[in-house]
Amino acid sequence: MHQTNNNMSRSNLLLRLKPEFKKGLENNRSKYPEVIQQLESLLGQQLFYQDLTISQIAKLFTFSDFFLTTKPRGDFAWKFGEDIFFEDNGVC
Repeated sequence: MHQTNNNMSRSNLLLRLKPEFKKGLENNRSKYPEVIQQLESLLGQQLFYQDLTISQIAKLFTFSDFFLTTKPRGDFAWKFGEDIFFEDNGVC
C-alpha cells in the first residue's frame, strides 16, 4: 500500500504569512536585519502554525509592528493562527 505525504504539497508559513505581517517585517529589515532573517528562515522551514513556540509568535508580532496589546488575540487566534497566516488545505 502506497501512502502519500500531505506535507509535500503544503506551502510553508513564510509563503502564507498575511501581507500586513510581511510589510511589518520589511519595514524593520534595515533596523533589525538579523532578527528578520531569522524569522523568515524559521517560517520558511515550518509548515504548521502549531509548530511555532509562543516566544516565536510573540517575536513575529513584535517585529511585524503588531503588539499583542494593540492587536488582541482571542483563544481561537492563539489556537489556530488564522490572524497571522492564510490557511492551506484548511489548516494554518
